[in-house]
Amino acid sequence: QPLIVTSMAYFAGLSTAVERGIIIRGKSELEALAGSATVVMDKTGTGTEGSFSVTGVEPKGISSADLVSLAAAAESYSNHPIALSLRRASTTVIDPAHVTNVRELAGRGVEADVYGRRVLVGNTALMNSNGIKCDRTDRHLSVVHVAAGGIYYGYIIIDDRVKDGAKDAVRELYDAGIEKAVLLTGDTERVGKAVGRALGVSDVMTELLPEDKVVAVGELLREKHTGKLAFVGDAVSDASVISKADVGVAIGALNPRAAASRSDILIMSDDIRKLPLAMRICKAASRTVRLSLLLASVVKLAVLLLAALGSIGMIAAVTADTLAFMLTVAGAYRIYKVK
Repeated sequence: QPLIVTSMAYFAGLSTAVERGIIIRGKSELEALAGSATVVMDKTGTGTEGSFSVTGVEPKGISSADLVSLAAAAESYSNHPIALSLRRASTTVIDPAHVTNVRELAGRGVEADVYGRRVLVGNTALMNSNGIKCDRTDRHLSVVHVAAGGIYYGYIIIDDRVKDGAKDAVRELYDAGIEKAVLLTGDTERVGKAVGRALGVSDVMTELLPEDKVVAVGELLREKHTGKLAFVGDAVSDASVISKADVGVAIGALNPRAAASRSDILIMSDDIRKLPLAMRICKAASRTVRLSLLLASVVKLAVLLLAALGSIGMIAAVTADTLAFMLTVAGAYRIYKVK
């Protein structure tokens, strides 16, 4: 009977999650999320929309339109959300055949030859590494600097909104029992902390390259004293980080098939509010398993003791066992009601 009891509870949890658009790989992953005390999330596409848009242009010695077109040309071959926003904002169509020697630099930006001129599009670190002095942009949250032929031509202001309901989702995670929520981002400290405040997370780690995020998760794993660590990202750019965590959750993945193969839990939509829902479902299933096993053990011990003392007969023993089983069924059914 204990095997049947646990199987019913786990099945109820897994099937309830599927009905809500959440795919959990198995009972081990369910238990891992249920026992998570630390939730680490990537900023772009998880806490924020990930659908960037150009909200301002600050050119130097060039027109605004030309500055955006130059940046868009260098980003011709990139599928990064920032690259897509630049191409949408550009009014000039540049033949990709004239864009060569493209090199994407993780956490910094992109380099490319546009009509034979070396163009740099990215953050301050990219400019500094190439000996180019760029403007201070402290009053803006997120910007992309542009240089060509070693000359600085200004910056483009990019906006990435915090997801609707993201702050409520973080609050619900705390209500569900997590001890710490951590935001990881490649943005500057000012940008990261501003987003962190908007989300209500307890810790923000900024200016991280993809490989730095793996190191950061490793450090958090060593620091934590109770519970598991869950990482939430897109499972494509964050694949190596997800594999490092105790349980990896992919949310709003651009490539669901790839995300499903790399993550332990897949949230099919980009609705971050399904993250605390997934945790509530997992906790309900895990709690039902423990209570059901405890109830079954107590009933069996009581029946054996009473039978040994001659206080009950076979029919009473079977009846008690059946009632215990029915109670566990009722407990498993309640998992379907989790909201």
